[in-house]
Amino acid sequence: PVGLGFDHAPAEPSDSLVAAENPDRLVGVLIEAGVLTGDEMLHLEDGFAETWTREMDTLRGGSDREIAAAAAEAVPFDADSTVSGERLLVAGQRDAWLSRPVAIAETAGIEALVAAGVDRETAASAVGPLRMFLPVCPDCGGTVAESTIQNCCGGTKGIYDRPDREVLACVDCESVLYEFQPLDETAD
Repeated sequence: PVGLGFDHAPAEPSDSLVAAENPDRLVGVLIEAGVLTGDEMLHLEDGFAETWTREMDTLRGGSDREIAAAAAEAVPFDADSTVSGERLLVAGQRDAWLSRPVAIAETAGIEALVAAGVDRETAASAVGPLRMFLPVCPDCGGTVAESTIQNCCGGTKGIYDRPDREVLACVDCESVLYEFQPLDETAD
């Protein structure tokens, strides 16, 4: 794995467009739609991976404002969009502050899932967890790999509680594309 070290300004985690609900149901829907396949280890079905990559390629050339607007159009509720610094905001049922790569991945993912026959509401819920299967970097098209972000400081709040975070990141541009949650944080 590639180790990404951030000095005093670690990568700020990105929201997801819609909070994932009932992961077991989502996995079942994605398997049934032919998006995920595999017995022991799940992976993207090749045709879906190609569609998702093609959708990301289309968005990649857009400005931040265009990508934010496309994300607001992709969600299954009325939403507005804006850009503030390096963050894209999709405001609607809940506000989602997104990094550019996550906005591209999730917007393209919703459209690819809808094309695969998944309803838009389910697609919007599934696209955040689906990022763990990203075939390429949504922003630069580079190679993705599991990695560790190492923050320089410990602390008592937020991302600093875990100075070493397991992530999926781009090897080329070092964008954090997905943050794996420790087992103790995923249990209810």
